[in-house]
Amino acid sequence: MLYRMNKILEVNEKLAYIAVEPGVTFFDIYNHVRDNNLGVWPSVPGLGWGSVVGNTLDRGFGYTSHGDHHNFICGLEVVLANGDIVRTGQWAIEESKAGPACKMSFGPQIEGLFVQSNLGIVTKMALWVQPQPQVCMSVQIHGEEAEDIVPLIDVLGKLYQEGVLQNDPNIVNVFNYAALQTQRAKYHEGEGPLTYEETKRLQKDLGGGYWLCSLHFYGYKGMVTARFQALKEVFDKTFPQARIESDWYEGADQKLLDAEAVKSRPLGAGVPSMDRVKTFSFNLPLGSANFGAHTDVSPILPRDGKSVWAWFQEALKIVNSYGYDLIVGGHLFQKHVVFVHPYIFNRDDPSNLEIAHKMTTELLAKSNELKHPSYRAHLMWMGSSVHSSTD
Repeated sequence: MLYRMNKILEVNEKLAYIAVEPGVTFFDIYNHVRDNNLGVWPSVPGLGWGSVVGNTLDRGFGYTSHGDHHNFICGLEVVLANGDIVRTGQWAIEESKAGPACKMSFGPQIEGLFVQSNLGIVTKMALWVQPQPQVCMSVQIHGEEAEDIVPLIDVLGKLYQEGVLQNDPNIVNVFNYAALQTQRAKYHEGEGPLTYEETKRLQKDLGGGYWLCSLHFYGYKGMVTARFQALKEVFDKTFPQARIESDWYEGADQKLLDAEAVKSRPLGAGVPSMDRVKTFSFNLPLGSANFGAHTDVSPILPRDGKSVWAWFQEALKIVNSYGYDLIVGGHLFQKHVVFVHPYIFNRDDPSNLEIAHKMTTELLAKSNELKHPSYRAHLMWMGSSVHSSTD
């Protein structure tokens, strides 16, 4: 009954943190911030209906500069199986004023014991969030061909290491972003994956490359301008064929920017949405009244273009062998990449369910062979050293 513990305990503008109970959803905290005109942009994942605490403890990720949620935990209150209450970090001191502001602990830092675990029930969490900026720039980078993932990963990695990037770039392939806008049956009849020519027609119709990378810059006008200029210079030098687009949003009269003014990739401004639900219809027949479902495999890969390309080719062969297109989404982090491969299917069709199980099992076996563990797991595969997640 944790959804009944739905108090927003604190939102601190000056120090940019929130403290919430497990029943607080991303929509709840967003609406609270807007209703009270508070100067923070809490991060949100692809679907905003979930628990802030639940998502963070399962290592979910979002799209602002604080999108790697579990790395921004700053204090937990946990009820153990014997009824004892543990407060981590500075919260270990009763009524500590520095609780959500300082990650240092008294001895070992134990928050990790309660991440993706059943060692206790988290009843309170403090989480650092992004301050509301004056300017936000939404940047989209297109790589036209599948093999462009190699320079794309390597250039983004260099920009990350040099301190240019602020949020974790979101990287998707054409079938991922197409699933938000159309259905594959409009481009391909019969069995099997889309051909190269059909894929190119899909890209042309939607105005994108095979790869689409989205990222954001935030802060003062001069800082945002300088970061974008640095990004363009590095891409022009090392990956000139990339197509770069940008959208500029600035608060009026030098005031802070309203998150809802960001129309391009608003997840990067912390605006929650349920739009990703649309993707569940991508592989369904045209006119179908059924509602799709998905299972996915999410390998953790080193942030190295050649390594990512090698895995992509293996995953592509497996998924294509079942007659489907490989859908790719995920984020690039400082030293690693998480690639999420969803298989979207008709949950009312037993044959689709069988394919979901076989394909997931085969992808996991290959990722296990190549030593690419997955970042979170559905119960069915938790016994493996690599995992998948299923909705």
